[in-house]
Order: sequence, then structure tokens, then C-alpha cells
Amino acid sequence: STMKTFLVAAAMEEGKWNPSKVYKSGTVTKPDWGLDANKKPIHISDSIYNEYGLDWGNITWEKAFYYSSNVGMVDILETVTNKVWEHYMTDIFKFGTPVSSENMKNESGGDWTPEYPIEYANSTFGQGVTVNALQMLRGYSAFTNKGKMVNPHIIQSMQDPTSGEIFYNDETDKTLKPVKVVSPETATKILKLLKGVVYYVDPDNKWNLGTASAYKNGKVKIGAKTGTSEISKKDGYEALNKASYISSVMAVAPIDDPQIILYSVVVAPKVDSALSYDPQSVNSIIDNTIEYLNNDSTIIDQKKIDKNQYQIEDYRGQDIKTIDAKLKKAGVNTIKIGNGKIVDQYPSNKQVISKNQVVILRAKGTFDYHKLNKMPYNEALGICYAQDWDCQFNGLGNVYKIEKINETTYKIDLEVPKDLKNDIKNKK
Repeated sequence: STMKTFLVAAAMEEGKWNPSKVYKSGTVTKPDWGLDANKKPIHISDSIYNEYGLDWGNITWEKAFYYSSNVGMVDILETVTNKVWEHYMTDIFKFGTPVSSENMKNESGGDWTPEYPIEYANSTFGQGVTVNALQMLRGYSAFTNKGKMVNPHIIQSMQDPTSGEIFYNDETDKTLKPVKVVSPETATKILKLLKGVVYYVDPDNKWNLGTASAYKNGKVKIGAKTGTSEISKKDGYEALNKASYISSVMAVAPIDDPQIILYSVVVAPKVDSALSYDPQSVNSIIDNTIEYLNNDSTIIDQKKIDKNQYQIEDYRGQDIKTIDAKLKKAGVNTIKIGNGKIVDQYPSNKQVISKNQVVILRAKGTFDYHKLNKMPYNEALGICYAQDWDCQFNGLGNVYKIEKINETTYKIDLEVPKDLKNDIKNKK
């Protein structure tokens, strides 16, 4: 049902959107849809109709979006037409075309190739359509960027830590440039509808809520579109139960000035309801992310943190001896690997650490694995990370035995220090 947003956007762009238009909800069939396996006319029903044997009666297109009415989308499609709907799906929102993110070279473009009238109708609520999460995020980005669609990507830049040469920068990647696909007016109207899916309450029947009403209790005001599908088996669909659902939500936050889009998909939610979208987890992620984005505390004034703590930075590309001396002067323990410019470190940059914690700096050169002997577990683990070694630890405490399996794999046994052993013995 997260697909329904694109149909409504197409209707708006074509001047066909009429939020006040009334239709009969519940179930619908059309002569050109044909017959099912039992020789009965194929029909499309609203999810509430399927689950509870109810419908909402005669409602508007606007409410159809809030309630996620399949029948409402069929009514909108008749006005938009199959041909126009296909144009928007494939040419405008690019479904069927890979996003081609930097490290997804084998990404599938998905499939949107309806042939018969019933397939076009089903596609308005996502049935018969295959997409990936990045494609969905790409499509929804148009509504959060005033009509301009952007390609989701993962890598901002790639730099040689030794030479400093930047050999990839997203600012020069032409595939990432925003492309206008809908008008700013359409984007604004869609955001308003997404907000209604969360906060709308029918003034005539307080039990009729938007399908994403469970998300209204987060700290950040959001807009959302929910989706529910069933997992098919070789003999068809299972009976409605928690194991047969895939529940999803596309959330935009803050809805009045979007900064993020979160697409959450839950397979077989542990609740016996198709309308279970895990609102607690989604709200928590959104609230924490928005707080992080709007908080400059990631750059901490050293004077404002505990005297026994220190905020490390990104030291890559800097001279290892200089940084080692700087950290030691600040009272931070270090372990140096190699000489020259730093190529890796552990922990990573902009973390506040205890001064008792060891910072590992690695430049060009190798670390003699024998030096791990008698080291505490956390220091040995840090060196393994810095060296890209696969270290298999057994036990608790300090390193007392190291077995080299190959150049990058080590089996390491740990032993509880004697003073801790005696303390444990005395307590017993």
C-alpha cells in the first residue's frame, strides 16, 4: 500500500485529484477483470472488508488514502487511466530501473510490467510489483524535496588515507543530482496527506483513524504511509495470521520540514494483526535520529566532559608519532603500529573514551602477533580490528596463548589474572 502515494501524486499532477469525490468502499469488480479459478468475477476488496466483514460506506478519496482503501485506488485509477499510471511508474518515478548505488552493482531493477486491466488495478496498491527499498526511498524523496527526486547513496567520498587523494566524491557524481519529477505543490499536498495518515480522526466516527495512528505518540511529528501484504505459498495465501504478514511503513520526519525518510519492513510481526507496524521501534529511531541531526554535541568541548575522559578525532592521514605524543600528553594510553601516516585507528573518530582505554594507531608496518601475549582482552581485540585480523578468543582475562592459523587468523586463549583469581577464590 505504500505504492498508493504515487498514484495519488500522479492524479494531482494530471489535475485529476479530487479529495472530496465520494465512492463506495468495501469491494468492487469490473467486467474487463475476467473470472477467477472458480469462474466467479474477480474482485478487489478493502483490507478492513476482508478482515472484519465491514466497510466504511461511502467515503471521499481523501479518506481512502487515510484508511488505505484498495477500492478507492481503483476509483482514482479509472480517472487517471492505465496509460498515464504506467507513464508515472516507469518514466517519472523510475520503477523497474535500478538505483545503482555505489556498492550495489548487482542491484535488480525490479518489475512493473502489468498487461491486463486487473494487473493495473492491483498495482495501485503494490500487488504484482517488485521493488527494493532504495527504489522506494528514491520515489518518496520527491515528496520531501519539493518535487525533486534524488538517488539514495551510501558513500559520501573515498580518500586514500596516506596520500590524501580523493578518488570519489558524491558532489561530482552526476547520477546523484536531484531531478524534478512533480511540482512543489504536489509534494506539499502529499506531505499533508501523509500527516493525515498519522493524525486524522474522522469527526463523524472517532473509531475511523488513519492507518498510521499508532505513530502519533512519538516526540517528533511525522507523516507516514503503511503497507500490508501476505506471504504467498505454492497453494495460495495462508489464512490471516501473524506468520503470513509483511508489514511496512514509510515515515517522513519531521513532517512539516522533512529531514529524514525511514522505510521499515517487518516480516511476520509477532502480533495477530495486519496493522502491526512496530511503532515503538520506529518512533524511537526517528526521535533519536532527529535529535542527533539537530544537536551539535557530536563536537564536544573538551572542557565540558569528565576529566577522566577524552574525545578522540579522526587521525587518519596524520603522522603517527605526532598524534601518539599528543594523546599521551593528554593522558591517553596508546599503542603504535608502524611508522608514517596513520591509515587506521581504534576506536574510530569522534568518540568520547575513558583515558584508561587504549587508542590503537596503525600506520604502514606490521604488528608482531607475539606482542599480544599478556595483553588484556580489550587491547588485543582492538589490535585485531586495526590489523583486520580474524581473532577467535576463548576464555576471560589476559592473553596467555596464541595460535597462528594463517596470516590473518589467530586463535587466542585468555586467562583470568592471578589477582582476580584470588579475589574470586576468597569471595567463594
